[in-house]
Amino acid sequence: VFRYGDRATEQNAFLIQNPFRERGPEDEAEKILQELKNGNCEKVLKLPTLDAEHTKDSCEKESVYPIQKWSIADRQDFGKQSILVYSVSRADRSDPTANTPKTVIGLAWIDVEKAGEDRFRVLSYQTYY
Repeated sequence: VFRYGDRATEQNAFLIQNPFRERGPEDEAEKILQELKNGNCEKVLKLPTLDAEHTKDSCEKESVYPIQKWSIADRQDFGKQSILVYSVSRADRSDPTANTPKTVIGLAWIDVEKAGEDRFRVLSYQTYY
């Protein structure tokens, strides 16, 4: 990994990933993002670190700010665990009078753990709306 800037939260930071890295954590995280984009929030956010109230609140916000697209912004690996940070574009549907929703960009953090040979599982999903 080559990183210019401290973290993904810096506006002028950029990251060059190793093209030969293990992509399993990213594949698993992107399944979550795709399911959220498809509107399957309740199903996909049944994670060990999220309680029912947090999941309900997150799913309500996901419907107001649905994911349109994403790209990886940062990755940190710690043994069997990876913390992935994605830049996420969302439609802002908070104003029901707007003809076309504006696009907002934010970050999403997804923690993934190696759960066996070639198997990964998502531990947590965090974002702000």
